Amino acid sequence: MKNLKPISKIFLGILIVLCILYTVGLLNFADGLKSTRYIILAKDDSLNTMIPCNFDKFLNNEKTPKLAIELYNNKAKLSEEPLSYFGNLKSTDFQKRAFYFRVITNSYKGADGSYSEGLANFGKEFIENNTENFVSYFDKKQCFNDYDLYIWADIVISEFLIIREVEYDKLIINDYTKKLKTNCKSCSKTQQNTIDKFEKIIKRKWSDYLNKTEK
Repeated sequence: MKNLKPISKIFLGILIVLCILYTVGLLNFADGLKSTRYIILAKDDSLNTMIPCNFDKFLNNEKTPKLAIELYNNKAKLSEEPLSYFGNLKSTDFQKRAFYFRVITNSYKGADGSYSEGLANFGKEFIENNTENFVSYFDKKQCFNDYDLYIWADIVISEFLIIREVEYDKLIINDYTKKLKTNCKSCSKTQQNTIDKFEKIIKRKWSDYLNKTEK
């Protein structure tokens, strides 16, 4: 450094400052990417595995309907009110959707009469028109598991049993599952596996039903 000319020292100093600024800029850019990724995760259902279900957030909220809390805890006398909860499955808040998906899932246990028919119809249509949304819940195994998938299979089958009374069609399930798979072409590998599993469940249940009725 002692042998450097004044101009060289100035140039070296400028170079060091530029290097520092460049390094700081890279760090800020990386932080920006992290923030952006968090925003994407909050909006993109295919990446919602990083968002906790946080059911307690709604169980402890005084604005949450009493019946919804009772259904979550499997302690409720059913009315047709839970059918209105399907509207919450369109929320941009994944945690809100997940909570009401749990509530609706639990409602199947005591479903009968007009509510049972409504649940079957709403459930079948929901899965058909919101396939990616539906499978996204099963990305989080700590919130929803295969048992819940079987419940939704029963909900769908219930609707097809009603439809079959009007129009007999052995291929009705095949057509339905084909549409689900088409709807899920852009789903993650995990979600496509969920659809494949769901397809096998409802096809087996439907086959068992047909075998019993045709004997």
